[in-house]
Amino acid sequence: MDHPRIARAWITLMDRIGYERWGAQGGDLGCAVTDEIAKLKPADLIGTHLNFAMFRPTPDEVQNATPEERAALSDAKNFWDNLSGYAKEQSTRPQTIGYSLADSPVGQAAWIYAMFQDTCGTPGDAEASFALDEMLDDIMMYWLPNSGASSARLYWEMTQNGWIARNHRRPDHCPGRVHHASQRSRQEITPAARAPLLQRRLLQRARRGRSLLRPRTAGDSYPRHPGNLRPADLTGLSP
Repeated sequence: MDHPRIARAWITLMDRIGYERWGAQGGDLGCAVTDEIAKLKPADLIGTHLNFAMFRPTPDEVQNATPEERAALSDAKNFWDNLSGYAKEQSTRPQTIGYSLADSPVGQAAWIYAMFQDTCGTPGDAEASFALDEMLDDIMMYWLPNSGASSARLYWEMTQNGWIARNHRRPDHCPGRVHHASQRSRQEITPAARAPLLQRRLLQRARRGRSLLRPRTAGDSYPRHPGNLRPADLTGLSP
């Protein structure tokens, strides 16, 4: 099951359970699903919220990057060179790791714990950012429904259907009828590494009345949940 199919499934689900107005939130690969939902433009969708932007900076943007942006891009390179083994495995041999994730609670826990460790606000020390119970809650969301293998396979599906190649350089392809909101976290590993470039692009979209950019500030303790977006947050944005 790939991102477009999941998007269609969510739209069908919202229709069957009777929602006449609803919004979609996506982060990480969920951003791809939410993006697909927006492109399908279901009549009851009132807006989308993303805390991840799945596109790369263009060569011109890299060439003209500020010192801050170059440092951020260097952080992103370090992540993909040294910390992204999980993504490469899941993109090429998801079933191989899937057997471990489905068969061993220790294997599943270690696979998810490594993500907390590498991408938290205190890199290398996950327990300084999250309580053990918080991490176990997340791990159990994979273990109890036995979804480790299928979640890994989603990376393979994305690679096989060409979604990445089609969308990584298309930040402005979303349909204009749908309201969009986006946020970024200062501690978010790969999106934060592109944050200045992302902010610039999203602000350009906002000026055209198509996007709401609400970056986190130093005082924020937790990302804004889409449910916390008030009607006033969308005031002045043309659909």
